[in-house]
Amino acid sequence: MSKKQMIFFGSSSLVVLIFVLVGFFYLTGKQNPVLIEKTTVSEVISPSASIENKTEIILIKGSLLVPFSTKDIDEKKGEVNPMGIVRFAKDLPEFGHGGIDIPLFKDAPITAVADGEIVLIGSADDPWDGKKVSHLLESTGEGEGLAFLYEHITPVKGLKKGDKIKKGDLLGTKSVPNGFTAHFQITNLFNNFQFSRDDQCWIDFLEKSEKKNLNSWWDKYRNSAHLIDSWNTNVEDGKFPFKGLLDTTKYPNGPQFCYPLGTDVR
Repeated sequence: MSKKQMIFFGSSSLVVLIFVLVGFFYLTGKQNPVLIEKTTVSEVISPSASIENKTEIILIKGSLLVPFSTKDIDEKKGEVNPMGIVRFAKDLPEFGHGGIDIPLFKDAPITAVADGEIVLIGSADDPWDGKKVSHLLESTGEGEGLAFLYEHITPVKGLKKGDKIKKGDLLGTKSVPNGFTAHFQITNLFNNFQFSRDDQCWIDFLEKSEKKNLNSWWDKYRNSAHLIDSWNTNVEDGKFPFKGLLDTTKYPNGPQFCYPLGTDVR
């Protein structure tokens, strides 16, 4: 074989190799249509969360129901307590309020936000009446997982730990009197479901139509005289936990359901 032939064959082989490599990277890097958002637990719960032995789960945002009807909200008594706000000494300063408190009428029905399992029914975290029901949405390991909490409810007769529930099932009714709130929270439970961390704004996980309906009610209510007066005058530990949220120079979008964790305007 002549020197020119050797150069020709060597060049041809190089060209073929380049085409093979380009085709390989194109096929392996080509994205398939995404049907379900697939992510790790730490990405679902918090980008900064540090969780050992990460377990990959599938979570579809936009899949939860609102656990109550807006028709059952008492717009004259009580007040919405948003997520993330530091209200008093009990709220850890780096996290604030872990969920959203809604002033439902007494005995208002409370329903399951999704399919899942009851992993805990216990006393509320404060002295008011009712139980706290922990509803596992997705397990991430033994005794831990993403869960929805319903607090200050009277569970339906027979509801117990280990029960499998369906989206929309009646879980109970609001137990405390008018003027008091029920608490709703999405969080990551751990240590045999006894403790929580990495709370999220559950509004972000609602079905599109559910979120639209809830926000439609909220857009009217958040400008009401009752909410503005209650946020202006509420005092906890001698301080005003909500009044600063009405300062439009700092919060031009008005009252919100959720604020960054640890927001302190007292």
